[in-house]
Amino acid sequence: MLRLHNRGCFFLVQVLLWLAVAVDEHRRRLAGRLKRWERRVRRLYERWPYARGLRKPPRFARRRFRAHNRTPDEIEVQVVRLHVEHPALGAGQLGRLAERVLGFSAARETFRQILIRRRELVAELEQGRRRRRRRIDIRVPRKLWGADLTLVWVLGIVPVWLLGIVD
Repeated sequence: MLRLHNRGCFFLVQVLLWLAVAVDEHRRRLAGRLKRWERRVRRLYERWPYARGLRKPPRFARRRFRAHNRTPDEIEVQVVRLHVEHPALGAGQLGRLAERVLGFSAARETFRQILIRRRELVAELEQGRRRRRRRIDIRVPRKLWGADLTLVWVLGIVPVWLLGIVD
């Protein structure tokens, strides 16, 4: 049986920790090297037919205008209506809702630009959506009334039921 003193045991733990760190570092480096080699081989494989003249290299398309510049007016109006109906939604959530409801998908920035461009329409729709206070005009007794039944504890011991009626 091997007996180790406190000092020897501490040294052994240090060596084991150093060895674990070294193995972990080596594994990480090896994984990074393998990924780099895999990328290089894939790139060579993709470029090989072009170098041998078997395929023509792809032509890159011109950059298009941004989506908010190409959005039709009727879609923009519907997006603004969705925004007015759901004012708590941000641009990303509004985009997901528009994709589900309208079938229109675009980036968050597109929805922001639409709402900025259509500020007047947003204000107009919000103004029409605001509720006016209801006026209750009662000229005959017992036409409108309300009742409430409540349990009240007197001194925290005795329960008392209260019935309130308003005519």
